[in-house]
Amino acid sequence: MLSAGPDTAPVSGLDHDMHRSIFRVAGLALVLLTGLSAPLAAHPHVWVTGRSTLVFGAKQTIVAVRHSWTFDEMFSTMATQGLDADGDGKLSKEELAPLAQVNVESLSEYDFFTFLGAGDALAEFAAPTNYWLDYENGQLTLHFTLPVKSPPDKMSSVSELAVYDPTYFVAFAFDESNPVQIENKPAQCAAVLRRNETPSDAPERFVPDEVIAQLGAAATFGENFAERVEITCK
Repeated sequence: MLSAGPDTAPVSGLDHDMHRSIFRVAGLALVLLTGLSAPLAAHPHVWVTGRSTLVFGAKQTIVAVRHSWTFDEMFSTMATQGLDADGDGKLSKEELAPLAQVNVESLSEYDFFTFLGAGDALAEFAAPTNYWLDYENGQLTLHFTLPVKSPPDKMSSVSELAVYDPTYFVAFAFDESNPVQIENKPAQCAAVLRRNETPSDAPERFVPDEVIAQLGAAATFGENFAERVEITCK
């Protein structure tokens, strides 16, 4: 696996005010709706550090995936401009609530950037629940839970969770210290995180031209750089 790195240049084709407005008012999901993601697939413009919890139910199958996604400082700054309604210099959960709602409601068009399943069989998710945004140390974190529609009666012997943007407009990487947890863990199940070969926190990440030519900047380009959680149940 290879990992690509930050390109802090503004999105081409947008002036500064329009770019800022899209991030602030519409949030992450509507930025992707602009249709700019495909031409820029080789160069991410938003970086997310994620933590995920696999929630097991009574039948010892995964019934939900709980995410916490922390956005890079540049995105966080643009997304929160003008949201401090009371002018106290802080962003409360209530002030961030409309932005959180726009994000989670729009993420369904992108499969919530969450792919859980075995082989070609992918789980379907219901609408996100228990969602909110917080803002600490100059960064936004989006928290939400994805319930699994119709969980299977039995877990496949080997399943996989991957979190990525297929167009690679947004680059996802799991947190270094606390990437994945399991809630209500069955004794016979275990999870292992398969990271990219290149460290996800490298200061200057990029995708070489020859790699782009090999993989092709298709709508599934981002899958090539996804970190994966392998879930094994004996």
